[in-house]
Amino acid sequence: MKNLFILGLLLLSLIGCSKNTFSKTGNNGTASCDVFCKGAEWGPIGTCVAVKHATKTDLTCDEVPGFDPVGYECICAED
Repeated sequence: MKNLFILGLLLLSLIGCSKNTFSKTGNNGTASCDVFCKGAEWGPIGTCVAVKHATKTDLTCDEVPGFDPVGYECICAED
């Protein structure tokens, strides 16, 4: 049973790796990266997979981190 679980995790990780990702900058923190990645008015659209910031860590795609003029980088996967 343990081997099937590990095999399932491996297959899920391989499927996730097949999508191309792109960086979408310009989010000032007033929108979540989930919303920002889906917003065509801010560039190409996709699904958020990660959030990057110069000093903040552990940010999630669904949180609205708050205004920051430095901005947030949303890592999006092509749909």
